[in-house]
Amino acid sequence: MLFIFRVTQHNDKNKMSAENLAIVFAPTILQSPQSDPIAAITAGRIESRVIEALIVNYIAVFEK
Repeated sequence: MLFIFRVTQHNDKNKMSAENLAIVFAPTILQSPQSDPIAAITAGRIESRVIEALIVNYIAVFEK
């Protein structure tokens, strides 16, 4: 997660915001057990928001 947080610190150069990185990494970090495609899409949106929150709040969550 530290690496992902550091990538967001260079958003002006790499265009990888916390939201973009969350969309990319959420399916890997939080694998949804959903077999229904519609449920998986819905779960994926929630998972992305959770990962985005962890990225944005990295210092408060992981370094305290």
